[in-house]
Amino acid sequence: EAGGLAHELEYRRKSPLGKLSKRELEGAKRLAAGESRPKVAASLGLTTNTVSSITKRIYAKLGVHSRAEFTARMKGG
Repeated sequence: EAGGLAHELEYRRKSPLGKLSKRELEGAKRLAAGESRPKVAASLGLTTNTVSSITKRIYAKLGVHSRAEFTARMKGG
C-alpha cells in the first residue's frame, strides 16, 4: 500500500494537474468536459466571475493560453 501511495504522489508531482487546488481541479474537469463557465459556476455554486478567476489560475498553472490548448493538455496532448 505504501508503494501505491508513493506512486500516486510521484504522479501528482509530475502531472500538471498536481499543481491545481481541489477547487481548480473540479473546475478544470468540468471545463475540459465542455461545460461553459456559467454552467460550471451553477454546478459548483459559484459566480461566473469566480469561475473566470479560477480559469485564469488554471491556465497559468498549466502554462496554456487558450481553451484549445487547455483542452489538449487535459487530454494528455
